[in-house]
Amino acid sequence: MASPKTKLAIAAILRSGQDEHDITLIRPNFLHIKTKLSPTSSMSKELISYLYDKQWIYFDDENKESCFGIERDKIISFRTFETQFRLNVTDEFTLFSELNSPDFSDFDFSDMLMLWKNIATEECLEYLEYNLAEYNLIENTGPKTITVIQEGLNHFSISQTFMFIWGAVKDAAAYYQKDRVTKKHAVNSIPGSIQKRLDKALVEGKEVKGFRRNYNLPQSIYADLIFNKVLKLGDRAFDIKIDVESLP
Repeated sequence: MASPKTKLAIAAILRSGQDEHDITLIRPNFLHIKTKLSPTSSMSKELISYLYDKQWIYFDDENKESCFGIERDKIISFRTFETQFRLNVTDEFTLFSELNSPDFSDFDFSDMLMLWKNIATEECLEYLEYNLAEYNLIENTGPKTITVIQEGLNHFSISQTFMFIWGAVKDAAAYYQKDRVTKKHAVNSIPGSIQKRLDKALVEGKEVKGFRRNYNLPQSIYADLIFNKVLKLGDRAFDIKIDVESLP
């Protein structure tokens, strides 16, 4: 029997890449905007690698050799977003009733909060990368940036944290253009800028206006499952603080 985490990952990967006619075949549609597996490519890669390591998926025979890194006739790596997989399930009842449309009632509150916080962090990182690209700035998301974003999510919703990120990137772009610093130097100023905005908001205690979800960044399949099927909060999960008291 699959664990709650595994069932969630399988449900997401099936909704993202399952072939319409060959129901165990999973095509590499994970980055397509309409079938995007998760908010970031790193999280999508993590989900796919997790299922592969747990032997819930395996390589389809029709893959091109270019999809793999091979040494001494053994596959040592694979191109995550180019490789076709097969779901390692033969029983159709299990496939449809337990994996494609699973029951997530076995998640406890601590699991729910962890999933909520993790997907919120990834949505914020996706939003950060989008805004950096808008200003033609390099992506340089390191541990410091992630830590600051997670600190923001301890106190504010995803939509409110978007506001902090937007302001920090806007300032970084102005810093790059006016002060003639390098792009790397400008981007490195972003974690500190987010932190200052966060600290000011907490001290002043004023209401922080949140942003709407960006039209160009539709909700990923994994986030949709977490918000709707696990948390049962729908779009409210984007607009309210991550808190056990917010759970139904």
